[in-house]
Amino acid sequence: MSLLRHNSTLSKQKIEMVSMYQRLTAKLDFFNTSLHIDMDKYQEQTATGIASDKLLSVWREMEQTAMSCGQAQVTELEEEMMKLQPDIVDVQRQPWRSGETLETLEGKAMELFRKLREKPRDQRMPGDGMEAARLVVQAVQFYEKKLRDFYTVLSKTATCRHRVMELLPKVEEVVQKLAESELILMGLQERRQRELWNLLKIACSKVRSPVSGSPDGLRTPSSVPPLLMPRHSLQQMDESLVEESRAFESRLQSLLQETIQESESGMEMLKEWTFLRKDQNLSNLTSPECDFAKI
Repeated sequence: MSLLRHNSTLSKQKIEMVSMYQRLTAKLDFFNTSLHIDMDKYQEQTATGIASDKLLSVWREMEQTAMSCGQAQVTELEEEMMKLQPDIVDVQRQPWRSGETLETLEGKAMELFRKLREKPRDQRMPGDGMEAARLVVQAVQFYEKKLRDFYTVLSKTATCRHRVMELLPKVEEVVQKLAESELILMGLQERRQRELWNLLKIACSKVRSPVSGSPDGLRTPSSVPPLLMPRHSLQQMDESLVEESRAFESRLQSLLQETIQESESGMEMLKEWTFLRKDQNLSNLTSPECDFAKI
């Protein structure tokens, strides 16, 4: 009964462990896929967009941390528990209870002894007690055999119980590690989302740069007063300003379109990430769209 009780507890913990491991594996796959997409898209735009070695190193560090979250001895423990179950089933068969019992042999011997006492003394023969003696010898042999079987099964039961008691703390430890890994993974996902929105804010701040400045951050020459400059110089300057304004307008429109597309992609990824905390305020995440509306 002790073996069965602890084995039942072990089975419940095994189900919980496997369920948590499958859930963690699914979340880990989703996180790694999302992170690799972010890193690939980041590498594509570094030449003409935003470049940050610190952000890239943070993403790589997050990738290494996520890989360590999936390293759990779930498969090994599950295999050990699968090997243990046939032995427990074999113990429950209880082969020492098969065949005649000692009570049956005792009943037969008592019946023969009663008949022998009822028989008159002058009718008794020397061989009348042979059948009773045979039953006694049979009972002794049966007892010795069943006693050996009982101790064999008892030894197997104790061994199985010892194995179960060894597996219980291991499974509990793995379940605890899986829960901690899930919390770490959720924190990494939240951190990844914050880094994406910070990157988006940087892009928006570049878009909202002063109009007086050129796209490369170079200002127009202002050391010479316009009224003192020749007419042809003023005309050349006006043409240069028009060309720079057109180039800036074209670049601004392209950057805005790319930023809006990345923002919409980020919002779709946020909707698919169902295991974020329910009390998270998503309204704060849409603030860049408000900035786009102002622009």
